[in-house]
Amino acid sequence: ADATDDVLLVHLTSDGQVQSVTSAD
Repeated sequence: ADATDDVLLVHLTSDGQVQSVTSAD
């Protein structure tokens, strides 16, 4: 995830699925 995505509780993956930033993505 980008730094801007890490600020959020969740972010969208390239597949469009919501995933928490705590996952090793």
